[in-house]
Amino acid sequence: MQSHQPKEQNHMHRRMYGWDYSCKCNYMVTLVASPRLPRFGVCREYGIERTGEGKILYDVWQEIPVHFPEVRASYYTIMPDHFHGILYFQTQTSYTLMQVVGWFRLETERRAGGRLWEEGFQDSICINAHQLARMIAYVLDNPKRLWIKKNNPELFRRRLGFVHPRLPKLGTRQEAHDKKEGGICWAMDEDGLLLPRRSNRRVSLFFEPRRDDFLSCASCPIPGWRLLPDGRYQALSGTLPADTVTDTVGTAGHWMALGNPFLLERPLLIAVRFSRQTPAEAAAQVSARILDKVARGAVVVTPAFSPLEKEIKRRALESGGTVIQLMSNGFSPYTKPSGMDFEVCAKGLLLQLSAFTAEPGHEKLSKAKCEWMNAAAAALADARMGWPKIER
Repeated sequence: MQSHQPKEQNHMHRRMYGWDYSCKCNYMVTLVASPRLPRFGVCREYGIERTGEGKILYDVWQEIPVHFPEVRASYYTIMPDHFHGILYFQTQTSYTLMQVVGWFRLETERRAGGRLWEEGFQDSICINAHQLARMIAYVLDNPKRLWIKKNNPELFRRRLGFVHPRLPKLGTRQEAHDKKEGGICWAMDEDGLLLPRRSNRRVSLFFEPRRDDFLSCASCPIPGWRLLPDGRYQALSGTLPADTVTDTVGTAGHWMALGNPFLLERPLLIAVRFSRQTPAEAAAQVSARILDKVARGAVVVTPAFSPLEKEIKRRALESGGTVIQLMSNGFSPYTKPSGMDFEVCAKGLLLQLSAFTAEPGHEKLSKAKCEWMNAAAAALADARMGWPKIER
């Protein structure tokens, strides 16, 4: 949840740069079993049935305040192959979070008679009451989510190399580099239109949309493109020029999917995009039209960046509608939707798609990456709503 340093470090060793880990605060810590096998418990409908090693974790967790009086061992959950716990530093202490977790690791391994944990641990720093409530809910709901996931494997299965006729085709970095026309590269503006610019930098990603897209005019002829009376170019071949994005991760070279893939079979997919500057009255009118279409079976397609996009997604799902969300990060073997997304995924109402490699941590989104994802949503959908100047 925070920006960590250095970025290249393994996420289980990464800490908040400049943070005092001995100050008064709540921390959620996650430790992973080594090897990552169900050695601490077995998932049952009523919760986790602990093994002998799982009982050791419970005993040592309860003893933390004995050895560190200023620390309260709060909510926790022992999962089959990992452990979540919330530690509350009640005041400034002479020891750090790393020392407390280090003692917990060593003491559990000493009592178990061997290695239990992978290297390092993950921490989340709680900075307000709302965040603490979310942390507690996440920790306590973990067993229920695992049970739901085990009983709905197809809705939570990570699909690598996912293929569907509706999905824009992805290219590799080299293919994108080769698609530069006469030294002209392309970048998207805030309206989702393409602008030419010269660049010697290697491009990172591109896609080929199913449908023609209108692009901003270039001051030179472009093979395969038709100049329109208003000065813009239309792709005759349906191929989008290479994006010039260099400050994002590259595509994985294929799509990944998690959720209900049959949502792509619905007859009407609507790409939803709202600017943060969209007037409230206009946003309310378009939102009502979108939700009316959702009630009649349309599927919302969005990366859900802006508050208005998040609101449309939430209202659509709460009403029993369906959503396809483009994600900025890929799916690791342990990825699962969080919060409300998990609940609706179990009901088959959500499909998450990503064209990016799985990266640990929470990378800050660049403007260029957001623009690429919005354009991918438009290429996937049958209609656009909320898009400035290009609603259809």
